Order: sequence, then C-alpha cells, then structure tokens
Amino acid sequence: MKDLPDVISPDRWIVQLFSAKAAAEGGILRRKVAVVERLVGRQRFLFEVKRRGYHAVENAGQFVIFCKTEPVTQLSDTKISSKTFAKIFESFCAAYRRTTRNRMPSRARTVRCATGTGTSVGANLKARTSRASSNTPSAIANPAPVQTRGPAENGI
Repeated sequence: MKDLPDVISPDRWIVQLFSAKAAAEGGILRRKVAVVERLVGRQRFLFEVKRRGYHAVENAGQFVIFCKTEPVTQLSDTKISSKTFAKIFESFCAAYRRTTRNRMPSRARTVRCATGTGTSVGANLKARTSRASSNTPSAIANPAPVQTRGPAENGI
C-alpha cells in the first residue's frame, strides 16, 4: 500500500486492501491488528471480510485474510500422539541433516599430497611434501566478486 496519506478514510482503506493484487488473485493478505483497529475498526473489517465470502484468522497481532470463498480447515486441532510426533520430528531432523550436509562443503582442515596421487608407503612417503588447505564455502571465502565488469560495449 504505497503512497498512503497520513489520514485515510476507512472506506478508502478497505477498497485499497481488497483491490491488492494478492486479493484479486485469490491469495492471502496480512495486516497488523493495531492498524486495522485504528483505521477501520475490528467490526467493520470483519464485516467486509464476511461480505466478500473470505475468511480471516488472528494470530500474534496479525490478521491473515484468505481471499477465497472455499472453507478453511485448521490443521493444528488434529490430535497426534507424542510417539507419532517424536517419529515425525526425528525423520524431519534426519532429512534436514542430510540436505545440510550435502549442500554445505566442509570447513575442516585437510592435508593433500603436493606430488602424485593416492597414498604411499615407506620411503616415498618421506620424499613427498604436503601442504595444508582449508575448504570453505565460496560465499564465505569470497564475499565480493573477483572480476568486475566495465561499461557495456557500444553504449548498450
């Protein structure tokens, strides 16, 4: 809601709220309860939501408006035993650990052979030199790009 004056009439605020792109596409709107109560009042707001056939819920100082006329089902009322919840939570944590491990390179210190490949035994081991390197994610190691681009050719 850009370019709103300091004082706006309740009718104009309601029109702007429900003419938002998300409302027109059947999406979700969210507004602070304090702002709604200050500008239009709770009763007027709920009347306008109901008049359009939409649904609204309140949580943590926010109104969430579902801009569709289909019924809304609250899923948190579903009864889940503590054992079932523990199993679900554990499987979620395991899946999260797998994806985190696969996407983030190790930041551990590794030692690589400077000459040759693989491992060696005996005298060859002493002859080889090694160097230490640290594997860090590129986002941490290079916060800024190494190469910079100049202006486009031919003024394009």
